[in-house]
Amino acid sequence: MCALISLLSSSVCGNAWTALGQSENEHVYYGFVPREVWTLRETRGTDAVVWAIGPETVMRRAFLKLVGNHDGTTVRVYTLPDKGLVDEFSLGKLETASVELPNGTFFRLVSTQPLGVVLIGGVDFERAYGSTSTFIPAVDGGYVGKEFVFMSVQGTQPWQGVVTSHWLNALEDSDVTVWEKDGVKVNQFHVKANEVQRLSLTPHAVFRLVSSGYVMLQAWVMGALYYPAVEGGFVGKTFRGCAGAVEWWQPNMPPAFVTTSLTGSKATVYDTEFRKKYASASIEAGSNLTMQVKALTIALETEHPVMLMMHNTGLTYTGLRAGQEALVFIPTGGPTTGEAYLFALKRTDLTLDDMRISLAPDGVFPLQPGLHKIAASENVVIEVMDWPSPEWPGQAYGGVHGAGSGRAFPTNLRLTGFCTYVPSVQSLDITREELRLRPVVEEGIPWLYLLAAAIPVALVAVWWLKRTRK
Repeated sequence: MCALISLLSSSVCGNAWTALGQSENEHVYYGFVPREVWTLRETRGTDAVVWAIGPETVMRRAFLKLVGNHDGTTVRVYTLPDKGLVDEFSLGKLETASVELPNGTFFRLVSTQPLGVVLIGGVDFERAYGSTSTFIPAVDGGYVGKEFVFMSVQGTQPWQGVVTSHWLNALEDSDVTVWEKDGVKVNQFHVKANEVQRLSLTPHAVFRLVSSGYVMLQAWVMGALYYPAVEGGFVGKTFRGCAGAVEWWQPNMPPAFVTTSLTGSKATVYDTEFRKKYASASIEAGSNLTMQVKALTIALETEHPVMLMMHNTGLTYTGLRAGQEALVFIPTGGPTTGEAYLFALKRTDLTLDDMRISLAPDGVFPLQPGLHKIAASENVVIEVMDWPSPEWPGQAYGGVHGAGSGRAFPTNLRLTGFCTYVPSVQSLDITREELRLRPVVEEGIPWLYLLAAAIPVALVAVWWLKRTRK
């Protein structure tokens, strides 16, 4: 790790990495392939349980699965920091490509138009067996849109007894149609604002979804996930998404939702499935609020801008728009710990807590676990890996895998796999100024109160009429 930080921090000096040529119309995607990916196998002895790495599950590569959103898209994939060209090709709309990368690789993908980029690794995901949590970008790269061309990341394996699926979160009243890659219509429905529609799709197949109104598209199972803000980017006051039913929780490991705020803010969580207020709280300035939410689909609304993350094992992305300042949570504490890297496309002045850093173009900076106040002069994306923590003394791992209670996590526990959509640096600038959200809980006319108030008036009126007649 020390050698890695030394290598990466050379970008801070401003001249170690020379930026690759870039056009203003290009879209750039960054990432890192985790070094250690495997699954543990349980061996029970007479007095102890031994967890050994399953040799057949050790993965030394990952893939970039690419889906064309538009015709005539040129794609180039490089490794960093050597700027070595891995592959170059063209994609049409609904066409796909795959690029293999070894573990430990930093990559830079450049495309002439937005496209779907999925970073995928691990034996279960290669076989389309595992499912994941991720938000799927629209054809222009934003997370709120009306047209989506995407690869399904739903797996064939039921998870916690539930067949996983994708979720469409309607921000407006919408007529929605879904087609397969070959043009066969597979679904058509109408959904009202704030309603959520479940979509069961063929694993790793390509689909096109068109909506008359603005929607968000999400895959959800269990795992680390930064939620994009409805306003655009990952810092905002309005969030929508699936949170997972209680019966989906792993034993002793329910998902924790972490909300961070620089300035402090009031926060309200709504259960959008039952259209009711779930909870409200205050987030103190410069701190985080962690809660467990027992609802299938939620909306979070805050007084001031915040960030929202589901804290659980996995791999996810977040980012900051140029000029934004936010409190960013890199997982730490409890059953997981974080590893994260910040990527800068342009020369960037970065403020990290009390440290000022100058990043060269295509610069990468490692972030340590914990809460960090981050500000950047240019758009930056952050990849976050939420690893199981061997220091956690709880029951969680034993509860899940039947090793008994009270045991610590095995020290050789790592990510078993990952599958996430990668946002482009340019996508952080996309907003939907014309979008007008409808309240999750609409204030209707209080008929019961009006009726109660009207009864005395009616009684007085009857008494007056009788008196008049007399």
